[in-house]
Amino acid sequence: MRLAVLAAAAFLARAATEIDLVRRGVSGFIDDAFYYLLIARHFAQQGIATFDGVNATNGFHPLWMLLLASMEMV
Repeated sequence: MRLAVLAAAAFLARAATEIDLVRRGVSGFIDDAFYYLLIARHFAQQGIATFDGVNATNGFHPLWMLLLASMEMV
């Protein structure tokens, strides 16, 4: 029971922080999601990891990108 209360408190504290950031116009999730989904789309279509469709890129988590690319292929 005590662990559940602590987990709920941590979740609410994190949610409050996220709400405050979104209210101020800052959202890291949207930027990261766009970056990963675009690379995954290009990887599924062209077979290379690229952001712009021409130049190869790096700086992403390969397993997460492969998961997204496999979902794009379906």
